[in-house]
Amino acid sequence: MIKTSEIVKRILQHNEGKINSVYFVAAGGSLVDMYVSYYFLQAESTTLTTGWYTSNEFVHVQPKRLGANSIVFVCSHSGSTPESVEAAHVAQQAGAVTVGLTFNAKAELLKYLTKKNCLRVG
Repeated sequence: MIKTSEIVKRILQHNEGKINSVYFVAAGGSLVDMYVSYYFLQAESTTLTTGWYTSNEFVHVQPKRLGANSIVFVCSHSGSTPESVEAAHVAQQAGAVTVGLTFNAKAELLKYLTKKNCLRVG
């Protein structure tokens, strides 16, 4: 598992640090884990667009700004929730930086993370 500071460095190297949107994506109880981060950016940022999506919603109705200037955090406690894994795949295909949060070091979610940006929780 890599340190948070290393993940931040990797994110800032992507697309020369040009970030205009940050999305928080998960299903069920994992989505609640993301709310504080979403709320903080929503309340404090004057330059970033942010969104808080269920995984299924994100897969089927992607934000118009999703792309190379985006960071997508996908949380799945098990790392194998099908719609969360698919959301990470959709974000990766759009060129976004994908960061995963999971308890499972062998999760399927890991396949779709940018340079294995994974924060293992628990």
